[in-house]
Amino acid sequence: MKPKELGVLNPAGAGSIDSMRVLTDAEVKAIAEANEGLVQFQFMEQLFSIVALSRDAFSDFTNSSFDQYIQDTSASILGMMPRSTRARKLTLLANMYLLNFLTAMRTYLDHVETRIKRWYGDKSPEVAQFKRAVSKQYDTTDSYAFVWKLRNYSQHCGMPIGGIVLSASIVPGEQVFGTLVDGSGLRALRVYCNRDDLLREFDSWGAKVKSYLAAQDQEIEVTVHVNNAFASLCIIHEEVAAQTRKIAREHAKTLNRFVAEVRATWPDCDPVLMQQSETNPKCYTIHGFMLDEISLLLSGATT
Repeated sequence: MKPKELGVLNPAGAGSIDSMRVLTDAEVKAIAEANEGLVQFQFMEQLFSIVALSRDAFSDFTNSSFDQYIQDTSASILGMMPRSTRARKLTLLANMYLLNFLTAMRTYLDHVETRIKRWYGDKSPEVAQFKRAVSKQYDTTDSYAFVWKLRNYSQHCGMPIGGIVLSASIVPGEQVFGTLVDGSGLRALRVYCNRDDLLREFDSWGAKVKSYLAAQDQEIEVTVHVNNAFASLCIIHEEVAAQTRKIAREHAKTLNRFVAEVRATWPDCDPVLMQQSETNPKCYTIHGFMLDEISLLLSGATT
């Protein structure tokens, strides 16, 4: 097998790629491990971004539905007919956006736990710290605990959202149920779960959440719980990221040594990892370096 080489991409030379030197086996292994570490770090960051985008999509849906509804409805009507075609369609879409958020949230937490265990070991202090961070939010934030269990409910029992209605408000210009009240200060869109359906159809809420649900109104507004649960997840993510960034920065330092070596000779050129084909000496397999991620991590900025 042909050796791997440290090369340089030279834009001034019409995009030519030139070899600097052959890499040792230890250097090839170090580059591969560092690249994989950065990929996994980026994957966790991207998963969290997906959760954020899912939450934003749910909020955008409630806001846009409210705007559309008040265009189609007489100002004298504060409620939506529960069996109307439009109400059913909005409920369907609300469930879709909520399920996306619940799934993204669970996927993020499951992946982070798996990755930290692989990096540090199942019994490590880092894994224990992650579990404490999750448990703290579950124990101290009712919305987080409810939304966590709501994901299990939706997986096993059915659609969590029971309906959408317009509700009266006397708080003009402020957010009610996560939706900005319209100019009259009279209405806000309410997306709700049916308390009795939740308790009747699912028996795995756990004592904490079951007790909390039993004390709620018949119609449990969802948007405020989604927003509160996401705020809790942000706290967990910051604790996780404080750990994973340490490892990612070490990987970035490893890769940056090769970047610096290339740029000491060619300041304006990018390094590449290259390997000549076994059958065609003019053909190379080329891999770049994660330059943006390396720069951000070493500068102390978040990716």
